[in-house]
Amino acid sequence: MSTKTFFKRMSLGLIAALGFGLLSTPTAQAVRITSSLTLSSATATANTFDSATVTLTLRQTVTEDAVDSMTVRVSCDGPVGATCPTLQGYQDELADTSNVFVATARDGVWADLSGWSETASLASTSMRSVISVKGVQFPAAGTYTYTIYATGASASSVITGTSTTWTVTVTSPSTNATNGSAFVYISSDTATASQRRALHQSATDSAIVATRGLAATPAPVGFAHLVLKNSAGETRVASGSGFLAVQDSVTVTVAGPGLVMSTATGTPSKSAVMSVTNARSKLHLSNRNVDNLQRWNCWNYDTHILQGLNNSCD
Repeated sequence: MSTKTFFKRMSLGLIAALGFGLLSTPTAQAVRITSSLTLSSATATANTFDSATVTLTLRQTVTEDAVDSMTVRVSCDGPVGATCPTLQGYQDELADTSNVFVATARDGVWADLSGWSETASLASTSMRSVISVKGVQFPAAGTYTYTIYATGASASSVITGTSTTWTVTVTSPSTNATNGSAFVYISSDTATASQRRALHQSATDSAIVATRGLAATPAPVGFAHLVLKNSAGETRVASGSGFLAVQDSVTVTVAGPGLVMSTATGTPSKSAVMSVTNARSKLHLSNRNVDNLQRWNCWNYDTHILQGLNNSCD
């Protein structure tokens, strides 16, 4: 073997050895093993101006020596012309978290859910965060679909498997008496009828006996006060932080002798339309050509007509 050839081989061997020494060593970093975002229910219902609630749970397992974070993001598609209520979250640090750095300013208070970030407090372990979520004051009837998902370091880095939807169906409360019923308070004097209604006493539909009147000058002989109930049997319905009274238009007719009118200054006739609200309502009965006012029939809320004589209403 020549001396020249030997040095060439030695040079190649040295270069190869140096090459192996220059290979870099990977640095330790967090690697997500599992990530999830789940809801206690995929759907909810509410009346307009009411709230809907759900529970959200974040889970994550990381490895190596570093820690990692998850940030909740929210988007919403609501009815045409309606604005989706902003979802808010609430958390009790002691009861609702495990291995999580809890933001002091957020613990025990309601905060916007979108942008809610959780960071694992220990490396190579599992993280759990349970958040109570609510949407408040839904402004209109319809369907509100919230898409809730989690991201990593940036808002665009959606974590695989964390996107879910929450659908809230909102309806307007029933504030009319369609397919409902009524309490009717009848008396020969308006004070008694009004008082019984105001005190929520038992309904009264006793017969009223009166002297026949003159066609030219009819005079009141009885008064009826009403409390309406909707199809669910409610006299008022919850709306936001308050209530809405059940109210409706009721047509009253007289079968046989007698007249009715819906206000003290109205014109007596065989039929009258009452604008009834559970705040106040009153019906006057006139004694034109009346021998006696014997009885009332039950309400038919399909047509809103008070008709017939001398049956007790259920």
